[in-house]
Amino acid sequence: MSRIWLCSLILTVGVPAWAESYPYAVTILNDSVVRCGAGDAYYATEQVTAGDTLEVYRKEFGGWLAVRPPADSFSWVREQSLKMTSEAGIAEVTQDRAMAWIGSTLEQPVRSHSQVRLKLGEFVEVVGEERRVAPSTGATELWYRIAPPAGEFRWIHERDVRRQESPETAGVESVLVRATGFHNANLDKRA
Repeated sequence: MSRIWLCSLILTVGVPAWAESYPYAVTILNDSVVRCGAGDAYYATEQVTAGDTLEVYRKEFGGWLAVRPPADSFSWVREQSLKMTSEAGIAEVTQDRAMAWIGSTLEQPVRSHSQVRLKLGEFVEVVGEERRVAPSTGATELWYRIAPPAGEFRWIHERDVRRQESPETAGVESVLVRATGFHNANLDKRA
């Protein structure tokens, strides 16, 4: 009877309930970059350092994790799409479905990527501005650097991180190892 109970415990723990619960925290294993999309073909946006913590919101095909943008992350919005408010550093979106282009602290992308369209009347935090030359017209335009809007992610591959144990799952593996004498490899697949 105890073997049946132990086998059912192993099967239950083999696919832990927390495996699909989001968000969860991960620790960066080695200095890495986060990207603007789920793949190596997308441009790098920020450097993350071994030991840093990121928050994961979903997992895509190929092991790419959607994470909350790191502290130095930003996006770009054209001046025509925003109106500064009386509150310092806050702007209101003046065009429905205005594009927010993902910025990079590491490179000047040839073609910027966008994940989010801003809603008319939405408020964003402005963290800087820059005059940029429009590739299509050659005209100089004012662009606002904003904090990443809601729903915008950065991406890192699961090979570059380790899932942090939550208090409710800490110690489950050690109980199994003591009870069975073997290590459950499924518990190593934390994402």
